[in-house]
Amino acid sequence: MPESVMTTLISAGVAAVVALLGTMVSTWIALRGLEEQAKVKQDELEAQAKLKKDELEVQAKVKQDELEVQAKLKKDELEAQAMLKKDELEAAAARLWVEQEAMRQTQLNEIVKKRIETYPALYEIISVYGQNWEIVGKAREHAWVTSFLMALIENDAKHGAFFSQIVYDWHGKLRVFLEDLRRELTPGRMAANDEMQKLYDIIQGPVLPSGNVRGPGLSTYIRDELGSSITPSEGAAKGIS
Repeated sequence: MPESVMTTLISAGVAAVVALLGTMVSTWIALRGLEEQAKVKQDELEAQAKLKKDELEVQAKVKQDELEVQAKLKKDELEAQAMLKKDELEAAAARLWVEQEAMRQTQLNEIVKKRIETYPALYEIISVYGQNWEIVGKAREHAWVTSFLMALIENDAKHGAFFSQIVYDWHGKLRVFLEDLRRELTPGRMAANDEMQKLYDIIQGPVLPSGNVRGPGLSTYIRDELGSSITPSEGAAKGIS
């Protein structure tokens, strides 16, 4: 092969290699540029994403604070309403109690008035048929205890509803005693002294262990509830029936 041809071929080969290298360098430079652009774009996107995340977190925090404030306001409002309702209920309960107490006091006053009207009749019965019966020298026989019992029963039917519990209890003791005594007093038999003593233990009160005074009995409680100026101990000591 002629030297000139060889030289031409070598020159063409070198030029092709140089061109190829130039193309490769250009491609590499282009790729590096694209990588740099992609990195910049990625950084921009990440920065935007972080900004958006921070923005959303701030908005969420603001919203949460708003909700907490609203919840607290609502809670305070409900508590205030509940307190107001509680005060209203307590005030209503207090008014109701005052009204009920006034009604109870009115009823009690009416009952006391009735007792003041009716107790004297009961006191008269136990006085007439009690010790006064013996003082005037009347017989303590079947007719006496029958009249005593009938008077007591009639008085109970008319006025028993107004008796206090303790007066009614002692009234019941007296009635039971008279019923038993009536069965015991057969025609012609007089009440014995021990039977009369049991009667006085109910009317005047039982004799205390000292033997000087009596404890409270039916007449004592009647006088007390009528507001008598005679105390139970004074009345028992004087033997008042």
